[in-house]
Amino acid sequence: MLQQVFYPLVFIVLLIGISHGSLDDLLARQAGLLKSRADFLLFYLGYILLAISVVAVWLYFPIISLIIFLLISAQHFSQDQNESIFELRFGLIILAVPAWFHPTSTSEILSLLLLGLPADLFVLGLKLFGAISIILCLGSISKINNKTLFELLIIVTLGYFLHPLFYFAFYFTFFHSLHHFQWAFGELIKSSTSFIIKRILLNTLLAFILLFMYFSTIEGDTFENKVTQTIFIGLAALTVPHMATLYLIKRRRAS
Repeated sequence: MLQQVFYPLVFIVLLIGISHGSLDDLLARQAGLLKSRADFLLFYLGYILLAISVVAVWLYFPIISLIIFLLISAQHFSQDQNESIFELRFGLIILAVPAWFHPTSTSEILSLLLLGLPADLFVLGLKLFGAISIILCLGSISKINNKTLFELLIIVTLGYFLHPLFYFAFYFTFFHSLHHFQWAFGELIKSSTSFIIKRILLNTLLAFILLFMYFSTIEGDTFENKVTQTIFIGLAALTVPHMATLYLIKRRRAS
């Protein structure tokens, strides 16, 4: 069953998930960070170089890289529910769900990201920190709005029934990416829809090219494993400059 839906899952993640950072340049311009063609050129150059640097570091230090990626992912996902840059609990729960309900499959996926190293300690860590995060949420449940609680309940339920790859694709595409697009379109209300779509297509194509370049460097293993590794490590590479851009935008707006 998983083999039959693997490619549709990949297509959905690439089409919607990967593209959710494709408006970063327009958002940076809207915030006043980019004012000239030279600014845009430097932005693209810095974005690409930072993404490539993340992949290069990952290949030499996969354990440290995965730890950092999980932490920044927890913070990034948490911001869907809370604007604080110090918020981790919501994201840690989201990351822990497959480790709780499907530890073997989760370990296999994480081992791919560790370039073949065992991932049992990572699974244990996700379970532990996820449980601590639930306790923290319960301790302040009166301060959490009903929409957030309902969404977390849906996400945990999906994680119980779905294989980790299904779960990731569904969450990343239909929760996180749609949250971001909703916010981004609200910020870019003065830009025409056609212009926004063209920019999404252009930057998504650029992301595809970068992912394909990385995919072509992976040797051995099955095609599915190479694709899985490319998507996750590629997402890590794109997430770092994406988060850096959002941080600079919010810092500029707060100043």
